[in-house]
Amino acid sequence: MPTEVEISAVVCTLGHDLSLLKRVVESLARQSMPAERFEVLVVVNGPDPAAVRGVTRLLGDYRDAIPNLSLVHEPRLGVSHARSLGLSAARAEIVAYLDDDGVAEPDWLETHRNTYRRCPAVAALGGRVDLEWPTGRPSWLVPDLEVFYSRYDLGPDAQVVIGNGRSPYPIGTNMSFRKSEVPGRFSARLGHRSGSLISNEEDEMCRRLQATGGTIVYEPDAVVHHVIRSERVCRRWLVRRTFAQGRSDVISAHISGAGKTNRVYWLGRAGRAVLSAVGRGKGALIRDAWRGDGSRAFVVEAARVSRVLGRAREGLALALVGRGN
Repeated sequence: MPTEVEISAVVCTLGHDLSLLKRVVESLARQSMPAERFEVLVVVNGPDPAAVRGVTRLLGDYRDAIPNLSLVHEPRLGVSHARSLGLSAARAEIVAYLDDDGVAEPDWLETHRNTYRRCPAVAALGGRVDLEWPTGRPSWLVPDLEVFYSRYDLGPDAQVVIGNGRSPYPIGTNMSFRKSEVPGRFSARLGHRSGSLISNEEDEMCRRLQATGGTIVYEPDAVVHHVIRSERVCRRWLVRRTFAQGRSDVISAHISGAGKTNRVYWLGRAGRAVLSAVGRGKGALIRDAWRGDGSRAFVVEAARVSRVLGRAREGLALALVGRGN
């Protein structure tokens, strides 16, 4: 009689960086749970057949260590499409997500599974995400900006997630759901795709889940290390990321129904964002520069302005055409 699969791990990848993907799969091969008790689904995202072939060859080396290892292909570009396919293909009731640049601690799957067993009311869970820098943490990066590199740490204690600034929703590279309680698919209007850094697909899903009465928790003992790609360790990438975050903020608000059909609302929101970008923060920038912290202060200000300009861009698009990207 086949052994019951208690938890499914879904890894979404474009299949272009097999060295990083190999680290992910190796971390799953070292899980403390008996291998027959979990499955691993690697979702290859995009229409490139060469990527599918490369990932297929890589997974062939791990089928003994992970008996329930399989590849699923989602040709439509977009991490939301990949996450949704992984969810529907998963055999277990508990579905955990890990990106192809994340490395799981050995007890990662067991900690996720055990939390749901202890707490039947839990519908979703987010674990701690630590950052692994290629050549050390950059000196210009202040801790508050690490969230744009997917750092997630709400402290040493487990807690219920509220979904605000002090208690944000889980990060996509270390989250799980009770499959029967997930309210539909991840929004295809959100999530990275085709070089775009639009995000918030996990936030939007968690918001819908919460609206249906689902409880989301943070578990600090479920740990993933996010491997930062070297091309992202620069100010230019951070500005791109914060601009995309501003756009993501507005698209998420539009999906949730805020001013959805009111073009005047979105035009006003765009105008307020522009005024915010040009009219605030200069005093703080000068003050920090005077104290000898100019480089850090410049990055903080650039990130803030970039984010509000992203909001202005998307608000203006909604005002002009009545829809988001």
